[in-house]
Amino acid sequence: MGADECDSIRAVAGLGLNAELMVWSRMRSDDIALCADMGIHRIDLSMSVSDQQIRGKLSKNRDWVLQQIPTHVEQAWSWVWRYVSVVRTPPAPIRNSF
Repeated sequence: MGADECDSIRAVAGLGLNAELMVWSRMRSDDIALCADMGIHRIDLSMSVSDQQIRGKLSKNRDWVLQQIPTHVEQAWSWVWRYVSVVRTPPAPIRNSF
């Protein structure tokens, strides 16, 4: 997310609307931290889960991905957001449980 997008989200949050704003974020500590001062109440965390994307984009494996989820969800909760959701891209069943 770039500076312009962050400024736009802060501007909407500053309108005092009767709504809780939600932003989408990659499941990365630096991206989650960028969202912390935007005046939002909800965050949606996303991470690639196809084996091809995990190997090609992240140079990791499925076990590493599953180990990252609790760490990043806790980081998001630490910012006192009311709602944290986790999605997978592309939509596919996760065979492991955590």
